[in-house]
Amino acid sequence: MMWAYVDDRIGWRDLCSPPALLWAVALLHLVTVRPLAGEHLLSGRPSDCLRAALVVGCALVIAVLARRLLAEAIAALWLGRRLQRALRPLLTRRVRLWETAHDLAVQHDRDADGARHAARRNRIALARPQCATWMGDRNAALETRVRTEYGLDLPSAWPRLWMLLPEPTRHDLRTALLTWRDATAWAAWATLFVPLAFEWWPLAPLSALGWLRAVRSARYAVETLTDLTEAAVDLYAPRLVAQLGIATDMDVVEPSTGRRVNIRLRKGG
Repeated sequence: MMWAYVDDRIGWRDLCSPPALLWAVALLHLVTVRPLAGEHLLSGRPSDCLRAALVVGCALVIAVLARRLLAEAIAALWLGRRLQRALRPLLTRRVRLWETAHDLAVQHDRDADGARHAARRNRIALARPQCATWMGDRNAALETRVRTEYGLDLPSAWPRLWMLLPEPTRHDLRTALLTWRDATAWAAWATLFVPLAFEWWPLAPLSALGWLRAVRSARYAVETLTDLTEAAVDLYAPRLVAQLGIATDMDVVEPSTGRRVNIRLRKGG
């Protein structure tokens, strides 16, 4: 779950985005310069030009719709919500590495090696791994850490906390979420370049570069979103408790108070 709210409707912006235009140019090259069914679509006649434009235009609209579906599937995969059974060996490996680093960090808590082992453990995951992917674990660790520290159920509390956040904080969260959406879009377009790459090889490295860019941006966005969200909970959870009338003189939310907040917000559910 991503902890911000932005408009993600498909519009003209999707059709005019750089990867969409690049995909359209590549397709135009294939249907006009390279032979298709033994002939060229573009031979200089106006009717052929119109036919090529219609083919590319219709294909682009379909590709934009496919991009949306692909982006959602890729996001679910990155967050560990798809192919869980197939990725279970990866999760087992992540748990083993995390537990080893955690045990070493505890054993060396009082010497110089403790910080190094703790940093290695946190690079794997901030809490015991629950997902096969780093991004999924980073997201899951956010809920775990908030529940452990404050007793709060973040999915229930966050919509109310969002209403208490100042606009600059909301803007930073939206910006990070837009970076995440942009990363999933780039990954989807990079995938859509693969079929074209079978006909025109220069698109293969372009697809690979698109995937590299997407993964780097997605990791940055998830790290930023989770850090900002946890900071928002740290700073504004007492205010939420006060607004709900549960406690008015609390600087730090205790787990018992957080559980009372959960009961109030779930309304018996």
